[in-house]
Amino acid sequence: CHRELKDFGSEQLPFKQFGANLAMYHCMLIGFATFELFKSEILVDVVSPTSYATTVRRKFIDIAAKVTTSGNKIYLKLREITLKRVQFKEVWWRCFNTPPLIV
Repeated sequence: CHRELKDFGSEQLPFKQFGANLAMYHCMLIGFATFELFKSEILVDVVSPTSYATTVRRKFIDIAAKVTTSGNKIYLKLREITLKRVQFKEVWWRCFNTPPLIV
């Protein structure tokens, strides 16, 4: 788990003061927990649940796309092979059809 957190954020904290580093560390922990949840719930068929953050970035986030506008709409243009490789439609559907939280 520690190696995954270092891969997600950084090995060194950027500030000289303890309070600022503490705030940065807590924000990094919240981001890491959110990332792990996104990876295990949404990207379950795209990447392995045990993969590191750099693998997820390379396979899912670092893809070639073009953002265009036409009228009042914004479009994201992807190649067909990229859509199939990252299962973009399935991931998009999972993002907008999440189960409700039960408290």
